[in-house]
Amino acid sequence: MGLFKKQPLIRPALVAIFLLTSSFSWAVSSSDDLRHLKEKMTAFQNQVAGEELKKKNLSLKESQLTQKIEALKKGSGSRPGLLANLRIENLLKELRENLIQQQESDNRRFFFQQQISRTRDELDAQMENEIGRLIESAKESFKGGNEKDADRSYQEALQLMEEHKKLQTAMLDNSTGLPSMAEFVLDGKESADKLREIADFATHDRDNLDKELKILQEDKDRIKEEIALRKNLIKYPGLLERGDNAPPFQVEIVEKELIQFEKKSKIIENKIIKAKEVSKILSRKVREIERIIQQKEP
Repeated sequence: MGLFKKQPLIRPALVAIFLLTSSFSWAVSSSDDLRHLKEKMTAFQNQVAGEELKKKNLSLKESQLTQKIEALKKGSGSRPGLLANLRIENLLKELRENLIQQQESDNRRFFFQQQISRTRDELDAQMENEIGRLIESAKESFKGGNEKDADRSYQEALQLMEEHKKLQTAMLDNSTGLPSMAEFVLDGKESADKLREIADFATHDRDNLDKELKILQEDKDRIKEEIALRKNLIKYPGLLERGDNAPPFQVEIVEKELIQFEKKSKIIENKIIKAKEVSKILSRKVREIERIIQQKEP
């Protein structure tokens, strides 16, 4: 990329453009942007909660339908009559529709959880920008003798720092929609057809995880490039501006951006590790179910 050539060095004006267009730039951001992102994330969280409640109700109904089918089969003996067969068939149809609805609900929940993760990343970067802006505003107000405005900006920055700290804690808590292993616990009483449905669901979740892993890996590779670029800018200050000594503020900005990218890289790496672990468990569960099906079938 020519970063190590002595000339031509990057001019200050170009560096300024680079810093302003960086995904972690310290450009002025409004409180409206933060509020919009918070509302967006809350909306997705509410949708996830709605899908979880829907899945709970569907699971309860599934259990009730299964019990009714088993009761009809047991009550009808080895040769159920026409009416019993019709009732069983209708219940089986309702059960199949219920299972399809559960899978659709899982798909929506997975999508909303992905959106929460992406919105949380956007909010993280925006908060960093706003904190930096407020601190700079406080400095300028203090230099100008306006201590009242300086105190107000500083207090707003402190409050936002607390919110940012809570957000980062939530980001490190990897609640990004990994399938619950409790959904695939078997009691040994499932029919071969039921086992096939469970295996299909587990396979579907594993495929979704593989797609998510691909996205995460792409994000990781992109961030790795950003980290390498900033390390070079810090290592060779002449790249920021001609002369032996780069302005401290520019170096400070790049160092802060480097910290942010390294932090985000660790978060993504944790997500990748956990997703891979769950994917392996799901694959193992599918193989286990397939073996049980073979044993149940004549």
